[in-house]
Amino acid sequence: MGLMETICGSIIPDHAEEHKLVVVCSALSGTLKAKGTTSLLLECITLAERGADAQQQLIELVDHIRNNHLAVLDSIFETQKGSVFEAYDIPKTNIIRECEDLKKFLLAAQIVGELSPRSRDRVISLGEKLACMTIAACLASKNIPAKAVILDDVVCAAFGASADDQTAALDRLGSKFYHVIAEEIAVRIRDCEPAIPVVTGKMTYCVFQHGDWLIRFGRGYSDLCAAMCAVAVGATELQIWKEVDGIFTADPRKIPSAQLLPSVTADEATELTYYGSEVIHPLTMDQIREANISLRLKNVFKPHAEGTVIDPKSTSSTFELGQVTKVVSPPGVLLKNDFSVGRFERRRPTAVTVKDDVLLVHVICNRNTKSGGLLIQVFDRLERNNIPVDLIATSERNVSLAVHSPGNSSAVLRLKEELERFGQVAIVKNMSIVTIVGHKMRSQIGVASTGSSATTVVTYQTNASPDETLSALAAANVNIHLISQGASEISISLVVNAHDATTALSAIHRDVLKIPTIEESQFRRMGLTVPRLTRISDRPINTRIRLLIVETCRPGKLASPLATMSTKRVALVVGASRGIGRQVAIGLALAEDGYRGVLTDKDVVVVAAKSTSDAKSTSPFPPDPNSPQSTISTVEREIREAGGDATAIALDVRDFESVKRCVDKTVEIYGRLDVLVYNSGAIWWASVEDTPMKRFQLMQRVNPEGFYGAVQAALPYLKKNGNGRIIVVSPPIYSRFFRGKTAYAMGKVGMSVLTKGLAMDFQRQGLSSMAITSIWPAVAIESAATLKATEKDPREAEDLRKPTIFSDAILAMLRAPASSVNGRLELDEDYLRSDAGITNFSKYSVVQGASPRRIMPAQFPDLTVKEQDDEGKRMNSAEGRAKL
Repeated sequence: MGLMETICGSIIPDHAEEHKLVVVCSALSGTLKAKGTTSLLLECITLAERGADAQQQLIELVDHIRNNHLAVLDSIFETQKGSVFEAYDIPKTNIIRECEDLKKFLLAAQIVGELSPRSRDRVISLGEKLACMTIAACLASKNIPAKAVILDDVVCAAFGASADDQTAALDRLGSKFYHVIAEEIAVRIRDCEPAIPVVTGKMTYCVFQHGDWLIRFGRGYSDLCAAMCAVAVGATELQIWKEVDGIFTADPRKIPSAQLLPSVTADEATELTYYGSEVIHPLTMDQIREANISLRLKNVFKPHAEGTVIDPKSTSSTFELGQVTKVVSPPGVLLKNDFSVGRFERRRPTAVTVKDDVLLVHVICNRNTKSGGLLIQVFDRLERNNIPVDLIATSERNVSLAVHSPGNSSAVLRLKEELERFGQVAIVKNMSIVTIVGHKMRSQIGVASTGSSATTVVTYQTNASPDETLSALAAANVNIHLISQGASEISISLVVNAHDATTALSAIHRDVLKIPTIEESQFRRMGLTVPRLTRISDRPINTRIRLLIVETCRPGKLASPLATMSTKRVALVVGASRGIGRQVAIGLALAEDGYRGVLTDKDVVVVAAKSTSDAKSTSPFPPDPNSPQSTISTVEREIREAGGDATAIALDVRDFESVKRCVDKTVEIYGRLDVLVYNSGAIWWASVEDTPMKRFQLMQRVNPEGFYGAVQAALPYLKKNGNGRIIVVSPPIYSRFFRGKTAYAMGKVGMSVLTKGLAMDFQRQGLSSMAITSIWPAVAIESAATLKATEKDPREAEDLRKPTIFSDAILAMLRAPASSVNGRLELDEDYLRSDAGITNFSKYSVVQGASPRRIMPAQFPDLTVKEQDDEGKRMNSAEGRAKL
């Protein structure tokens, strides 16, 4: 609901004041991609094709989709007064009717057990249709006239209902196929005036020779529809609002030092979208280039940020292979963003991107096949198997191709058998294409040591050193299997092993684009010489700094290469493999300005728990955060790919030696420890009689004993920094908590006693900058523990909150003065309300618009006594005794 309010209450009204608008909607998303409406509709298709055995599951899933949208609608109008029949009841009725129609359609399809491409399109398009109805209703509730425009039959209106006619039109018209559709869209948009048209980001009933719309265009088709709408109305600018800031110099999830590009040329954007950038749909660029429409990428969470501008005019006026021709002078906005004056090109390549899931196909022609016909035969076989070609390199009798993996092994085997008619064939899997893109490369020597054989060597002097791309990859020990220069001469693509892709990306980003890593930036700010990295096997180490550390560490204790020079704060999150602990780790690692609220590079999180896995092979990724597939290994990968810094260390909290090793390893790697978060817990809610002794002992070992051991191991390092913090998941102390779960409560309340007692120790010792705090949920939080309940009855999700409320509360605690949180036993909601000033908690509800039931009391007993400060005769058993 918070995002809906931003879109309908801020973004759209602000632009509507000065411009005529057309709004294009994608389907409603979820907290995870797998829970978004499109993903749920795809799951409906799977259940329909499974047959009658999945009938009940299908019904429940469609009802869940309906309830999600009705909940959003209800939340929009819950504060409205007076009659809202037209604005509320009509869209509500339409949403219910559409979902009932879908249910009937899919139940009928279950009899057959499969759906045609046309039928699949009809199902998937419902997500955009429901979103349009919801957005239009939300705007109407704010007295902004809006009308939903449904495009489910627009292709049929333009070319007829016959799939053959539509396919023939696409083959005949090429790119003009979309122009005809745009003309039909324009008619429907004009019919809405003066209301704001709210258009579905999907066109259905369109069957192509290669399958359904989703297969042909992928998940970003709403971008394409938006571009066609912009063409239809002759828009001055197309804005695409996403959850990213714009286009970066590299994927910031893989390269933390990647920088936002304020502007790129249309040619650059086209190359980047084709070779792996997921920010824009590839066909979107074709539409706006031809119509001369500017495109601006913006972050829906940062409405006032400028984003990235793509100017369609920013291309060469003429272009011939092998020549450097006069180019159009760039607009002023591009001159300010590292373009050379007098030539429309950057001083260095603009960006580097990676395209995964690539096959490398090698064909060595036999003597019985004419070399001139080899390419024709190879491309014919690829076309038959619907496998597009990304790159090609040839000689007289050999051809090598990088192609997109078709996703099923049978297609690969079939292709290999067909190509073996012409010679020897080798197909290499698990490859990636790394592409460097930049306008400057049309006239830049030294970006690569080889180029297209059809081009002329150019002798302009540039800022780049010779052979720098290949030299950078050689220094990183990355093997190149194929290299190719695009016909546009603004990109160079290299095929590498998939496991080397990120290494190649990092090397090029640093040594070719000349953008320093975060670590290098830190060294420069400290006035130190920037070290060079030497790659040994698959793990980079810093040989120069390792030598310095060996010389300065005490004998027998070898620290990490950067340990003693780390300026980042370090948090150890114990119990971070899934659920709440996972979210806390991610929240701390990715917190802007660090988790202590001081402007710095992102802080470090050590993810600790018992479960590990091979994160590289985990599929799908990221896994369900509440499933066993989520481990500390996958959480570490999630954080690193999102641009954070994390290390996974396995431990068993029942073994104190294991806990000590984990803490010592953390300090060995990073040189410090600033925060301990203890989330590990064992749970068994039953009466004393029904709680076996083994269950009781397990809970005591994991809960109070595990926490006590972690505190014991971490305290020396926390005190060393003088401002260490400890956060533990344990409840306020009150008698009702003991009911029905005595054994569990004994351990959890014991953890809260430790919070109170250690806080008093800090006060006695004068450690005013240190603090320990307990936190507990006011409302049940979605986790593995709640999974069974929601699977049994999906309505139970209405009483759940997302774990983000926990991570937000912990962030607020860590950013507060130590004296204000030391010894407190807090609830997440109550702390955010009293200390962080948050009053609206709707964004944390798992079901949008729901009001989850509070499970904790409104008030808690005061644990202090009148004689609180009277300690009597103090004793210290540790005095005069040797430690055990």
